Amino acid sequence: TPPPGGFRYGIQPHMIYEDKGPIYNAVRDLGFGWIKQQIEWKVFETEQGRIGWDEMDGIVDGARANGQTMMFSAVGAPGWAREAGYDASVAGPPQNPQTFANFLGAVAGRYCGRGLGAIEVWNEQNLHYEWGNRTISPAAYMDLLRPSYNAIKAACPSMIVVSGALT
Repeated sequence: TPPPGGFRYGIQPHMIYEDKGPIYNAVRDLGFGWIKQQIEWKVFETEQGRIGWDEMDGIVDGARANGQTMMFSAVGAPGWAREAGYDASVAGPPQNPQTFANFLGAVAGRYCGRGLGAIEVWNEQNLHYEWGNRTISPAAYMDLLRPSYNAIKAACPSMIVVSGALT
């Protein structure tokens, strides 16, 4: 039974392109009300301004239908958003943080009040291979977090914004 108040437990399965029904059932059987799903930006916006919503729609709508709340953890800039000469062997942030903020603002706006309760802005940004083999920099991460937070809150003031978890 979840504790009273606003704090809730959750779990992170992999749901992208999977049969989601058994996952929702397993999460419910475990007693969790939140599901965290990592979404790779590079998979959903392969061309700037054209977001493929179908898989995210299915995940959010399915969770809501099962009485669960989603948190998306967004990572992995697409090639069009990265700096010239980037290391394609690893995930990395965009050259311009506003491009990521635009994506997250669109996600927050689409799912506001629809079953997405939180967005985590990046993940493990203190690992070189999650940060594009760039120098690890808290200031650079804050430069990514700040416009992302603003875009998410502008699109959906009730959305919880989570700072990327460290490894």
